[in-house]
Amino acid sequence: MFPAPGSRAIAADTGSGYVVTGDATITASFGTAPKDYTVTVVKNVARYGTVSRTSFTVPYGTEISADGSVLTVGDGKCVAKAKAPITGYVYSFKSWTIPSNVVTGDMTVKANFARSASQHTITFVADPEGYGSVDCGSVKVPYGTAVSTDGAVLTAGKFAVTATPAESDAESDFFFVGWTVPADTVTEDMVVTASFGKETKEYTVTVVKNVARYGSISRTSFTVAYGTPVSADGNVLTVGDEQCFAKGRAPLTGYTYGLKGWSIPSGTVTGDMTVTANFARYARIYEVTVVSDAKDCGTVSQTKFTVPYGTALTAEGDTLTVGKYGASVATAFESSARWTYSFDGWDIPTGKVSGDVTVTALFSKAPTQ
Repeated sequence: MFPAPGSRAIAADTGSGYVVTGDATITASFGTAPKDYTVTVVKNVARYGTVSRTSFTVPYGTEISADGSVLTVGDGKCVAKAKAPITGYVYSFKSWTIPSNVVTGDMTVKANFARSASQHTITFVADPEGYGSVDCGSVKVPYGTAVSTDGAVLTAGKFAVTATPAESDAESDFFFVGWTVPADTVTEDMVVTASFGKETKEYTVTVVKNVARYGSISRTSFTVAYGTPVSADGNVLTVGDEQCFAKGRAPLTGYTYGLKGWSIPSGTVTGDMTVTANFARYARIYEVTVVSDAKDCGTVSQTKFTVPYGTALTAEGDTLTVGKYGASVATAFESSARWTYSFDGWDIPTGKVSGDVTVTALFSKAPTQ
């Protein structure tokens, strides 16, 4: 620095410099100015996003920091913004790469962006409701995930979903039909349907006879669906739209045969069942006629019995016993002065009834002595 004009040592400025007029000390003064450096901002992948500025010119020692997507360089800021989503992809800002938090030279700061496949929801439903189920309600998978099926198993990326038919009951069997998949590659949210079906169970109605030799039936079984009605009218058994006829065997000596009724466990088929045709054997009915061989000698107490085949005919004294159906007593007339009447016994053609039969009470008379 030069002495101020007018000092003793130096004369005033002459316009072309100072004039030394005596001893003088001359001082040279210096200053400092900080260097400027460039902070360049770049993107790791140019098309994944934007930055609000690409460079800063700042002096040595300027501080650099980041808070989320905002880069602060001294008093300046740069904002990073991810690209808007496009079909199949979403973009996001991840971080800043900052070589140093203080500027000591030119440097490059990088805005790091990322791209990821968009996530979509696959929703699984079972149809019809109650026929079956799926073991997963929904999954989220990336755009482009492949969807495939193998029987009851559907695979979507790392997920496997299984369709299971409902447990069979007395009425129905349930089964898996197939998958309805809108697309084999995921490009949007989708609903996948597991379809189920059911079949009405079939059961066997077996027809038997209580006594095999007493009659016949036109059929021995029906295969029908759950819920089929079963009814009988006389000798006809009706199972749904089909019928079975029962018929007693032809009469034999002393017996006839016929259907007494049906034993039906239930009026509706809810499982295998056995229906019984109940046949009966009936002894044939015959008449036992009791007569007197000499109506002028004596009488019988009962002249008619209606009895089944095989009824025993026995006599003891004046009494004829007709099985459990009664008896007839032979009585001779009271003797007179002229005639003496007596019962002489019974004329029984057979010991067991096998047809209409006449039993005769034998009487006689003799002159009274």
